[in-house]
Amino acid sequence: MIANENATKGEEWFPVTSDELQAYFALCIIMSQVKKSSIDMGLVKPSCCSNTNILKTYAPNRAVVATPIFSKPMPRKRFLAISHFLHFTGNKTMNKDDKLNKIRNVIDYFTGNKTMNKDDKLNKIRNVIDYLNEKFLQLYTPNESVAIYESLMKFRGRLSDVQFIASKRVRFGIKFYKLCESKSGYCSQFRIYVGSEIVNNKKTPVSQHVMMKLAESILGKGYTLYLDNWYSSPHCLIF
Repeated sequence: MIANENATKGEEWFPVTSDELQAYFALCIIMSQVKKSSIDMGLVKPSCCSNTNILKTYAPNRAVVATPIFSKPMPRKRFLAISHFLHFTGNKTMNKDDKLNKIRNVIDYFTGNKTMNKDDKLNKIRNVIDYLNEKFLQLYTPNESVAIYESLMKFRGRLSDVQFIASKRVRFGIKFYKLCESKSGYCSQFRIYVGSEIVNNKKTPVSQHVMMKLAESILGKGYTLYLDNWYSSPHCLIF
């Protein structure tokens, strides 16, 4: 976990400890179960989050809707500050004497010293995705029946691959493809939609590529894979 070096830190910022980061992720997990509209910004917004459009509350003053567990591990301002500065991929260490350090990664890429994958739109969080998929497989073995499932995570920011699906309750968002156990819904693998991908120098349809990648971990192990008609192309059936 690495700080976002390009962000401007507020006057109250201080380094994050390992215990604090674990508490931060624990709060994020609990928030996915105890769902509310948003996080309370209070009367005074932290300087690092002044543009965040957050209206309602996870730690209200009204006892009837209070959830005090959220304010015990860390203050609200600290949670928002960590959210603002959280950065998963370290930028290449800069040489202060290098006048081209701001574009050194790009130069290195085109001169053969490859430090980034320009084709991977998720390169800033690729290590997190790979880590989670590895752990999901290690910690639980699904029952025989599994299915490929799609879900949409609400998002209205500026991303080239934000999806609009009129039939969904959340119409704008980031699309996830998940390999789930049919009985419990446990997600053992997931991928994020970034458009068609290049496989063996050929542009592969999303349905084919998603099915091939998600099914890799269960091939030849006696699983029954359920698919909807979106995955019914000849290439998918042959695979």
